[in-house]
Amino acid sequence: MSKLDIRRQPPTTGKPIYKHEYERTAFDYTTIVFAYVFAPVGFILAAIRLLSTHSKRKRKASNINLFYHACMGAFVELAIYFIISKLLGQIDYVALLIRLVIIYALFRIPAIKLSVRAVGWREGFTYLCNDYIALVLVDGIRHIGSLSDIRGFSEENVREVLEYLKDQGVLSPDIVYYEGRVDNPFVKLPPKLIYSKRAQALVRAPENNLRYRNKRDRTVFDRIIMAIAYLFAPLGFVLAMLRFVSTHYKNERKSFNYKLLYHVCMGAFMELAVLFAVGTYKGDFKWFTLLIILVVLYLIFIIPADSFAGRATFATENFDFLCKKYLMLIIVDDVRHIGNLADITKQSEDDVRRDLRYLVRWGLLASDLVYYEGRVKLLDKQPPNLVHPDWAKPSAASENQPSSGRQSLPENRPKPPVQLPKSIVCPSCGAKSRILPGQDKICDYCGTTIPYS
Repeated sequence: MSKLDIRRQPPTTGKPIYKHEYERTAFDYTTIVFAYVFAPVGFILAAIRLLSTHSKRKRKASNINLFYHACMGAFVELAIYFIISKLLGQIDYVALLIRLVIIYALFRIPAIKLSVRAVGWREGFTYLCNDYIALVLVDGIRHIGSLSDIRGFSEENVREVLEYLKDQGVLSPDIVYYEGRVDNPFVKLPPKLIYSKRAQALVRAPENNLRYRNKRDRTVFDRIIMAIAYLFAPLGFVLAMLRFVSTHYKNERKSFNYKLLYHVCMGAFMELAVLFAVGTYKGDFKWFTLLIILVVLYLIFIIPADSFAGRATFATENFDFLCKKYLMLIIVDDVRHIGNLADITKQSEDDVRRDLRYLVRWGLLASDLVYYEGRVKLLDKQPPNLVHPDWAKPSAASENQPSSGRQSLPENRPKPPVQLPKSIVCPSCGAKSRILPGQDKICDYCGTTIPYS
């Protein structure tokens, strides 16, 4: 087993167990060099790399990043070529400005979008790897089919990611995996999974799918701010800051607030660029002065806009992952204490309440679910994400807290009987296995899960 300190928590709110970076092979470095030396060859090599490896999830972020470098290389090369042409007197400042605007639209803007998308794929693969690590090392799930059903990816994808984590040294090569799937009582099957006794594959029920996607809950006020940002940027900036200060404490609003700042920066750049271009056309400025002004405006507005776009994507991925955790903990693992949810997700209790209200508002959680204040003390050695309020006793801290009108646990709870290890016969092959109380064990001979009973 790996010696990692595993916790069932979103990697973005604590220190991630595994952090995915862009893969860089000799072919990738060659592609990047050609992208900045001779862009057409760089584009061809990036396309070859994408067509040959993009089916692998671990390569998606790296392939998109290669196209980012190809676009940036083409932009830089053409910009240098046009500037040299101006210095040699082959074109004037007007022609230079027009050419720079055209190559900016053709290469720089797609490069910004590709950069944001590459970051999103990289963070998404980081979340996926950390979830597989938790499922394998914490929950003890070793069947490829079960991992496929819980995470919603094909069995081939599961094998690919597990092999990758083994190659990275995150998962021990000594861990034994099994084909197929089992109804593991220690990790209850989500309600979206329907188990068939005829050994058929688990089937997804579309009416109860836990694969959450962020809702586009942009408000009318947000749309007004975006419109004003491109008409009168100073007022758009003031409104965006008011929106930021008043709502940024909500997890659901972080990505949208960053997008508002992105639109404000882009609007300010466009308005000032048009204003100075008109002034130059009237003779108030020289064309060389306009070029310097545009470079300064680029540094002041476009670079921060690029940063805000990246932050918006990162916040979207964070909240997407957090909502999936809430749905898994509440619907599958029956965790209903606000304090426990806060501890597992590394969020404050106020954040948990706001996030749960958000999920209820969008119909992803039933409005009649009962939650409990405080937290519970775990029994035996069950992981904290597998405890139901009716199976645990409250801690001293939670007993002293007011209930705030919510239901609380019964005070006089009978103590569970003392349980000892048992030697249980495997129902499949007949081999005996020693099983500890409250735990299950996978048979060393046939791979069947033997429950403690």
